[in-house]
Amino acid sequence: MLAKILKRRDPLRLRVASLQADGYGIDEQGSVLASGVLAGEEVTVQPITRKRRRLITRAIDIHEASEDRVRPQCTAASLCGGCSLQHMAPAAQITMKEARVRALLQHLQPGQWLPPLTANVWGYRRKARLGVRYVSKRDEVLVGFREQHGGFIVDTDRCWTMADPVGVLLKPLAGLVESLSEPSKVPQIEVAVGDDKTALVVRHLFELTYQDRDVLTRFAESHHVDVFLQPEGPETCARHWPEDASDLLHYSVHVLDPESGNPDTVIRMAFHPLDFVQVNAAINRQLIAEVIRLLELERCDRVLDTFCGIGNITIPIGAHCDEVVGVESVAMSIGRARYNARLNHLPHVRFEVVDLYSDQGVAISLSPYNKVVLDPPRTGAELLCKSLADSDAETIVYVSCNPVTLARDANLLTDAGFCLDSARVVDMFPHTTHVESIARFTRPKRTAHG
Repeated sequence: MLAKILKRRDPLRLRVASLQADGYGIDEQGSVLASGVLAGEEVTVQPITRKRRRLITRAIDIHEASEDRVRPQCTAASLCGGCSLQHMAPAAQITMKEARVRALLQHLQPGQWLPPLTANVWGYRRKARLGVRYVSKRDEVLVGFREQHGGFIVDTDRCWTMADPVGVLLKPLAGLVESLSEPSKVPQIEVAVGDDKTALVVRHLFELTYQDRDVLTRFAESHHVDVFLQPEGPETCARHWPEDASDLLHYSVHVLDPESGNPDTVIRMAFHPLDFVQVNAAINRQLIAEVIRLLELERCDRVLDTFCGIGNITIPIGAHCDEVVGVESVAMSIGRARYNARLNHLPHVRFEVVDLYSDQGVAISLSPYNKVVLDPPRTGAELLCKSLADSDAETIVYVSCNPVTLARDANLLTDAGFCLDSARVVDMFPHTTHVESIARFTRPKRTAHG
């Protein structure tokens, strides 16, 4: 039946029973998934493909709209894979994300559900990898995010979630690539926005001519951006223009005084355009302040920051404590973190390369630390949480980008005697189904007899 519907591509009219975690609505029979819909709506959808015995569709008409429906800011929102929830009111997006985290952690009976951390939902994205596609039939180039249901690049004039100036540079970037000698051999442009400047990393699969380099220079000058070139892997990334400028961008974090709550120290963080940094600058500042608040830091605390990256959380903690160590598996990130410690005159903040997903890595001595920060990727920190069970840690603050692995790891910690004191959702990626959250676990100080 579904195969016939897909073959004919006839529109379907249906009632949306609920929304899944991935943002797709599902019909009352459980056989049709639809993008661009909300729970309770009656809609007409267009069949697109079939996956796991379900028909994948896209909304083309709304007959009965949910009270949570809003008009998307972007005209390409129904197609673009960069956003999947622009048609849902921001407050409703938060409610949906919080409900998911609550459902996964409710059995652990958190002591307190704190209000979500939120900020401006537009122009927030300071890092992105933009796809580039040369359309030979139209002899033009498209630059932007890919469509939800395919590999094509969305044709739009601007991106409303990208930070300035990148959000308005999609068409100029397309024109730049069109001006190159082989536009079909530029697969992507990576963008990074700092407080001080914007960088573009152009991935090219051909030898640039003198004229190509001149075109890139003129673009950098006219749009006030730094341009980097990457012919092969990340290690080949090199500055093109301005020739004599630093490769590093910067962002600032105001560390609050724990007693007054007023900004006490300004931390300046350096990062390379290809480094991982939190995508939302405003939320990142709030997140760091919240981690520090939850740790209840004292100067004598011994703090371990795991999955520390370039020191985004470690360095601000170092403004409060005399013994702070950050560990991370990526050597390049550790190098940048050490540079950031020197930049902020914090010689007591140390960093080490440690593989936290290997038995040898998690065998690192946890005994010196009474407070620990976990900020793992989506796979979570299962091995490390098992090791923390036998440590002297009294407080753990867990920053999660995947509520499923957070729930798994939370079970391990509570089985080891920790209590889940508090949890809250962090709106790092508005208009997407991505769920970031933060939780604190505590347990009484262990005696010599355990």
